[in-house]
Amino acid sequence: MEEKFKVTNIPWESLEDQKKTATDSVQKSFTGLMSAIARKDQVVEMEGALKKLPVQLARVEDYISAVSGRHPG
Repeated sequence: MEEKFKVTNIPWESLEDQKKTATDSVQKSFTGLMSAIARKDQVVEMEGALKKLPVQLARVEDYISAVSGRHPG
């Protein structure tokens, strides 16, 4: 079964509004992460996590290409 990805563009301002109005810590964390990704100016440091759970990291674009068989874009 082929999995499909749907890309939705959400304005950064909308993410910030969602973060401000979030009612629980999970919503706040998720919208904060999405906001940082949208700005592309923050990097999530994985060094500590990778020491505990050693896996090979991949860019989202590379993962999409690998599972879909198509180059994103």
